[in-house]
Parts: sequence; C-alpha cells; structure tokens
Amino acid sequence: MNTPVKYLLLLMIGLLASCSLTKYVPEDRLLLDKVELKIDRKEIKPEALKNYIKQEPNYRVFGLFRTSLYIYDFSGKDSTKWFNRFLRKSGNPPVLLDDELSERTRDDLEKALVNQGYMNAKVETHVVRKKKRAIVTYLAKAGEPYRLRKLAYYIADPRIDSLVKSDSANTLLKKNVLFDRSLLEQERQRVVSLLRNKGYFGVDKDLVSYVADSSLNTNQVDLEFQLFPAERKVSASQSLKEQSVYKIKDVYIQTESEQSRLGITTTTSAADTLLYNKFHIISGKKQWIRPKVLTSSCLLRPGRTYNERLVELTYSSFSRLKVIKYINIRFEPVYEGDSCFLNCFLVITPGKPQSVSTEVEGTNSAGDLGAAVSVTYQHRNIFKGSETFSAKVRGAYERLSGSSINANFTELSTDMGLSFPKFIFPLLKTEVKRRVRAVSELTGSYNFQQRPEYTRIIAGGGWRYKWSVGRNGIRHSLDVLDINYVKLPWIASNFFDNFPVDNPLLHYSYENHLIVRTGYTFNKTNQTDGTNKNNLYSFRFNVESAGNSLTLLSKLFNATKKENGYQFLGVNYAQYVKTELDYARTKIFDERNSLAWHAGFGVACPYGNSEILPFEKRYFGGGANSIRGWAVRSLGPGTYRQVGTSADFVNQSGDIKLEMSTEYRAKLFGPIETALFVDAGNIWTIRDYKGQEGGVFKFDSFYKQIALAYGTGIRFNFNYFIVRVDIGVKAFDPSRDGYEKWRIRYSPLKNMAWHFAVGYPF
Repeated sequence: MNTPVKYLLLLMIGLLASCSLTKYVPEDRLLLDKVELKIDRKEIKPEALKNYIKQEPNYRVFGLFRTSLYIYDFSGKDSTKWFNRFLRKSGNPPVLLDDELSERTRDDLEKALVNQGYMNAKVETHVVRKKKRAIVTYLAKAGEPYRLRKLAYYIADPRIDSLVKSDSANTLLKKNVLFDRSLLEQERQRVVSLLRNKGYFGVDKDLVSYVADSSLNTNQVDLEFQLFPAERKVSASQSLKEQSVYKIKDVYIQTESEQSRLGITTTTSAADTLLYNKFHIISGKKQWIRPKVLTSSCLLRPGRTYNERLVELTYSSFSRLKVIKYINIRFEPVYEGDSCFLNCFLVITPGKPQSVSTEVEGTNSAGDLGAAVSVTYQHRNIFKGSETFSAKVRGAYERLSGSSINANFTELSTDMGLSFPKFIFPLLKTEVKRRVRAVSELTGSYNFQQRPEYTRIIAGGGWRYKWSVGRNGIRHSLDVLDINYVKLPWIASNFFDNFPVDNPLLHYSYENHLIVRTGYTFNKTNQTDGTNKNNLYSFRFNVESAGNSLTLLSKLFNATKKENGYQFLGVNYAQYVKTELDYARTKIFDERNSLAWHAGFGVACPYGNSEILPFEKRYFGGGANSIRGWAVRSLGPGTYRQVGTSADFVNQSGDIKLEMSTEYRAKLFGPIETALFVDAGNIWTIRDYKGQEGGVFKFDSFYKQIALAYGTGIRFNFNYFIVRVDIGVKAFDPSRDGYEKWRIRYSPLKNMAWHFAVGYPF
C-alpha cells in the first residue's frame, strides 16, 4: 500500500476514534449499544422475529461503522449555526435505552412464538449496563411446539362441502405441521378464493372459523374447519345469498370521463347507451375508444359464472391499454326467485392521449465534446383502440479533436413505432387473446452519420410480440423479423491506408452489410409478485439467429456465391446464432443492508455466409455494468493487450462473454448509499482472428484468463431513479505477463477506473 493511502486510512481511523458516541447521551440515560435475540430452538430463525423488536441500536455500515451517528456527533451544540443543523439533519441522534419499549418487545416476541405454535413460550430480558452504554439480550425459551394431528371439516352446504374436500390435496394444513395461526389464516383465504373462483360471490373469510382441541397432553392439536356453522344466526334469504352460485347478468362499461368524475354508474344517467355484443356501452357525445376494444378486454361476460380470478384478469387486461388512466369495477347483486345474479359496472377514466417531450444532452467521447437535442411525440390512442404511435427525431453535433480544421461529426436520426395492445395474429383464438396480456409492435428507424472519414447510413425495422400470462413474473418477447441495414455511401480514399491488410475485423466494420434476424427472449422474476420481498431474483434467456432465410432463398434461386459469400440485393448479409443467459439475485437482510450477485454468459457463432460477427453483435468487456476495474470496452479478449493509448474498440471485442459479480449494498444516511463489490470475467473469440492475438477461447486455459476487480461506490437513491458513481480497481489483469498480472500488488491509483451511471449494475 502506498504512503498517501496509508496516511488517509490512519486519518479516517483517528477521526472515528476521536468521536464520542455518548456525546449527546444525557447523564441519566444509556446509549443502546447492541440488541441480541437468542432462541433455544435452532429451527426458529432470529431474523424471522426481528420485526417485533421495538428498539434497534444506531445503524452500522457494513456492521462496523455507525456513520450516521458519527455525523450527528460531529455537530456542535449551537443549533443556530446552519452547519450544525445540516450535520444533525444528515445524521441520526443516538438511540437511548427505553425500558418500556424493551418490555413491549418482550411481550410481542412471546405472543409471536405462541402464534407460531410454541404455546408455552417464555421470553426474558437481560440488560447489561456499562459506561453509559447498554446491551439488551432477549432470551426466548420456545419449548416444544404444538403440531396438527388431525383435520376435520364441518360445512353446512353439501355442494360446498364436496367442492372443498375434493381440493383437500392442496390444503396447507397437513399432518404434523406447526399449529401456526398465520397458516390458519392462509388456509382460510385459500378456501375462500377457491369458492369465489367457482361462483360463490357471497362467501368471505368471516364465514370461516376453526375449533381446536389441544387437550390431548401430547403437544398435538385436532382441528375442525367450519364453514357456515349451524349456530350462525342468519335469515333464509341471507343463507341463500351466501351459499349460491352467482352468474353475471348485465355488464355496463362507462367511458364518459365527466360522468366518471361524478361517479355515475347507471344507465338512467347515461347520455348515450350502445348495446354491443350483449355489453351496455355508456358514453358521451364523443366516443374516444372503440366498443370492440372494451368488450374484448373484459373477461366478465354476460351469462358467465362469477369468477374472482376473471375480475383480476379484467383489471390487468384494461391496465395494458395506455390511454386508460383509471378503471373501477363493482357489482350489484340481483335476486330472481332462487337464482342469484350480478350486474357488473366498469367505470373507465381516460388519460391524456398525446404528449410531446424535448431532451437536451451533452456528450463527451474520449474528450471530444458535443451536444444533442431530441423531440419525442407520442399518441396513445391513434386509432381509438389504445394503439400507441411514437416518433422521435434526434440531432447531434460533436467537435472532433486531432483532425483538420472544421472537422466534426454530425448525426441525424429518427425512430418510429406503432404498438397494438393485443396479438395481431389470425390463428389465435379470441379467448386466448383475452387472457394473455400481449403487445404487438412495429418499428422503423433511420440514422444518418457524417464524419470527415466517411458517411454512414443505418436503417432498420421490425415486427415484435411481447406477452405475459398471469402474475407469475414470466414475460416473453418474440422478434418475428428484425432488419438492420448499414451502408457507407462515401469513404475517404485514404481511409483504409492505416488499416492492417490482414485484419478482417477492421475491414468488416466499415463495409455495407445486412442483418435479417429472428429472436426470442424469456424473462422470469419474483420482483413483481411479492412472494418473497427479502430474496429477489431475475433470470433472462435470449436466443437469436440471422441469415438462415436469406441463405435458403439464395440456394433456391441458384444465386452465385461470391468470395465473401452470398449477397442479397447486392449486399453481404450476416449469418450467425447467438444465445445469452443472465441471472441476478438480491438477498435483503434488512431495510439498510443487502447482498447482490450476478452471473452472465453469452456465446455467438458466425457460420455459413459469415466468418465474423457483425461489430454491433459482438461482446465487450469493462464498463459501469461489466468488470468495473476496466474502462468501457477496454478488457479482453483473452490475454489480448491494447497497443498504444488510443481506443481499440474494434479489436477489443469477442464472441464469448463470461461475467460474475458480488456486491454488498448498505445505506449511509438520507438518500446516500454505498457498496463494496468484486467483479470477475472476460470475453473471448471463437476463432483465432488476426489482430486479436491471445483472444481465442480454449477450455484448458480460459479460467486462467478471468480478470478480477474490486472497488467501492456511492449511490444517490431518489426512489424513482438511482445515480451511481463506482470506483473499480484491477486485481488480476490477464493481459499482463508473469507477476505483473496481480495488480493488487501495485498502487490502486494506477489501476483505477471511474464509472458514472444511472441505476444499479444488476
């Protein structure tokens, strides 16, 4: 470690040591220094009971430094000075021992253990007081738990009794499970949902009760599940309502925004009512959305048995219509003799259909300064079916240094898209289209670039489907057709003079080429279903291929194969297959501490009509979301080492990617967070290309070429977005020779890379 870093660490340690943590602790009070929870049974995790602890000591960053308390203690006692007020607002005051809160914690912990089935649980509180500090220990003696021995049912209605018992294989109350009251509540909700999904609209969880017999003296419980108990005092009409299957009678869909604000939901107040496919469409003088779009989005259809799941799917189906701001669904029971019906009312409030936004940005590419401005227009209901049309125009200018006078880079681009909130696919059944939340997208783009060395045009278009089913966190994306055409209409006569003759990568990057691809992406996450908020994960799988259809056409029409392969309309086209896997998981210990890790793997293989992947499809190493000890696109492939100091983006690209990261995240104070991370990985090429010496992937040596980096970062978490500054340091550099590979032996300042980004790296 170099001398300046040593002095800096010694200074920080000295400042922390000089802080008196009890500076603002009154004479008759104690600083809560530590809280411990000890339980005599290993199967009970202390983390599961942490929410019942009413007092926690001041937070320690990484479990060591009470940063927020240090900042508060740095403030002076004169609260009229703005700097002292700032320090106190940024930090946190000392947490003082409160005996009353300790007693409430003891009671709550005891009740929680009893509710979990430990009926004889007892909790004791021990407080150690020393030098104005206190250590509180809660000692829980849970004892032997009570378990379920037998489950019986008492259900008054024979039809419901048969329905519940036929589904008993899915019960949560299995033999020998803990007599946990939360489990009883979950089973109650499960049975009620089962019945409401079968049409029993009048059933709610208040009709479910339990009778438990724990008098066996064996720590076992006999449980009776009761629904509509005989002693319940209800009228005959009330029993009919609770024990009947309801059907949907009439469905009213109200679209008039003014009436929606007034809360009008009856046909008698409607200005115009249209009967469309058995639906009553209530609208004002101006019909802003087509009736077919409304009826196809509503799964609550006249004559259909009530199903609570269909209510959720209807909410979800309407939520994908971007022109709709709010939707409210309510039911009114209707009784005709012994039959029970529901009138369904949907009140829909539209949002603003059109918007225009402008964005101005500054750019800095390797020291070349520039500016860009873009204008985006969006119409969320262009054909009165919540179809979204978007168009973006962007212009950019950049002054290029090291070139001739007036040398510059200009760019003009436009992007357009049209999305439909459904499958535009004729073979799918209508019912499938209703249940699947789908979007069909049509896109097009044009980009014109002019530099002193060349003029380049990039044009593209595509047709894509995106869809999901249910609330399982799974999303699909299918690129049916994606076309990307790159053309260089003008290149300076001396442009290739400085290119190595035998470097195919450089030449290929500046040739006209065409990519016609199809692809599929699968995403799975639990971040949206709320099943496990403390253990989040996401998984992504992608596969794509290009050139196969064009090669087939070339062979069918006996096209002439030239030196560089087949051509389509006189342009070389790429042929390859590419696949990627990406997995990330975050373990949240508490509201201030979490551990995240990530692994990514990708491989792309050119074949047939291509010997090299298109430059835009290759992998790159280094950067804010990669191996952070290296600047963006400066790592690899393999042991390849950059020649000179100028950027070497073309050669530092590959066909295979492997990345792994671990990051410990902790909150400091206010919106400021910090992190410690370790990154590992590299990129490689499939073939031994000229100009990329040492970059080819080999099974017997690739693991020796995995780069390592470590570092820290500061993040500003404003909830709606996160600004991140990371400092990465090289630990192992595979491009070096011998002992020089281990950069950890050298000064961190010589191996440091700064990264500024928005959002977490994974």
